[in-house]
Amino acid sequence: MARAIVPLVALLALIALVISSFASLGTILSPKPGASTTCRLGPLRANIGASYYDDSLVVSYVIQPPNPCYKVESVIVHQTGLSGNEADITLMMRATGPVPGKMCVQVLPPPVTGEAHINVLGKPLLVRINMELTLVLDNGSVEHYSCTALIKNS
Repeated sequence: MARAIVPLVALLALIALVISSFASLGTILSPKPGASTTCRLGPLRANIGASYYDDSLVVSYVIQPPNPCYKVESVIVHQTGLSGNEADITLMMRATGPVPGKMCVQVLPPPVTGEAHINVLGKPLLVRINMELTLVLDNGSVEHYSCTALIKNS
């Protein structure tokens, strides 16, 4: 009986090691420390975060295309409103992608990352981030996606 338990313990230890490896991969892809959330914008996934540091609201993003056929061409972050303890931020993205049905190698490309520092007088407790994606397909058609994220800073 003891001989049967040893392989089982080894298998459980191996599974725990694999799970912890995936967990550490997730922390590599997440933005700087602070509150964050994820939005799906059509085929793209955006992890957006907000933190407060040295009189600045730091808005960070990690945009993950699903495969190499999608290219993020530009990301613009700007403040659209600030009142009391609330901040409104807009993140505008432009990307290109294939027409539906086009085959593409399913290799996960590196994420597009960045951050913007916005001067604020005090730490906003609620940050509303409006994300807008304009996706231009190979055939010239244009698709629009949007997502709003509410981030509460503590």
